[in-house]
Amino acid sequence: MRIAYITADHGVPVFGRKGASIHVQEMVHAYVALGHTVTVFTGRKGGSEEGFEADLVKVKPSVPDPDDAIDAQPRAKLIAKETRSIEIGELVENALIEEHSSTPFDFIYERYSLWSAAGVRAAARLGIPCFMEVNAPLLLEQEKYRDLIQTEQAAELEAEVFGKAHAIAAVSEQVRDYAIEKGAAAERCHVVPNGVDTARFHPDVAPVTGLGIPDDAFVVGFVGSLKAWHGLEPLLDGFRELPAEDGYHLLIVGEGPLRTWVEGYVRGARLDGRVTVSGWVDYVDIPSYVRRFDVAAAPYHAIDDFYFSPLKLFEYLAIGRPVVASAIGQLCDVIEHGRTGLLATPDDPADFAAKVAEFHRDVALRERISQAAAIEGARRTWMHNAQKMIELATEHVAAA
Repeated sequence: MRIAYITADHGVPVFGRKGASIHVQEMVHAYVALGHTVTVFTGRKGGSEEGFEADLVKVKPSVPDPDDAIDAQPRAKLIAKETRSIEIGELVENALIEEHSSTPFDFIYERYSLWSAAGVRAAARLGIPCFMEVNAPLLLEQEKYRDLIQTEQAAELEAEVFGKAHAIAAVSEQVRDYAIEKGAAAERCHVVPNGVDTARFHPDVAPVTGLGIPDDAFVVGFVGSLKAWHGLEPLLDGFRELPAEDGYHLLIVGEGPLRTWVEGYVRGARLDGRVTVSGWVDYVDIPSYVRRFDVAAAPYHAIDDFYFSPLKLFEYLAIGRPVVASAIGQLCDVIEHGRTGLLATPDDPADFAAKVAEFHRDVALRERISQAAAIEGARRTWMHNAQKMIELATEHVAAA
């Protein structure tokens, strides 16, 4: 099949380094590996496309990037960002139509973004299906955590996308419920959690060496950007309860705005020498860091609307790391307590520490769960997700 892949969000460059960009790259790779042809339409390329296996069409909006404006007032800058994002969606739609005229696409796959209805609009004009990948309730996030000026237009675009997409691939049950609440038909909404590239993440990866961590240390590891919602506070509170004499060492792999806070916490809690913060690590090197973990941590705060599908969880599993995760949201679906990991009560440092200590003292448990985790991780691949979309596309094309 020939697939038009849309990623219109300015915050998600195709060749970026954060999780959303990795998701784009991995899904494109999976489609190509399955024998399909992909053309990516975007407003922001990011880094180098060397080795990229798909064609790329980058549109150029007439509105300058507001981030380049030095003296712009905050409100004016935000309006310009929103206007520019809307234009990117319109340009992507037209570019896709033009590309289709020479070599037709079989279906459109769009990563849902706040300001784009390019996929569903192009699909209606061309008479082909559009599948929408929804990773988060973006309008809700924007209103809650960021600033939003053109709220009404954003809501109209969201309703249009959810109402007209031929199928929606939501990363979690909670995101699926949100899409249905906002107008998507339940029978068109499928839960497709994030995945992992098992050619990169697997148990035979060699562990990273050095880093100033003693060879005999029992390493509790965490991967992720250092932001509030990634559970750094419960991670540190829990680690603090583990006795220093038992050789525990915390390895935090990532960078972000809370790094100064993390380092301050370490000093204040007198954890110096027991905690290593790696800083930013290239994604290609992440597997070797995860392989160094004796236990991998996925701690999250107890929140009512936990809708995430953490990439780190699938990467931990695929490498066969014993996981201690908060018992919340999709983590309870992915981790079977006592078989593929241990679940801890969210925001309960003592319970988190107890679960880590259980792995520390019970080698047989650690080895058994490590093996089961690797088997579970090997099932949850990007290839599997792409194949599911191909099957849906085949059904829609046959029906049409």
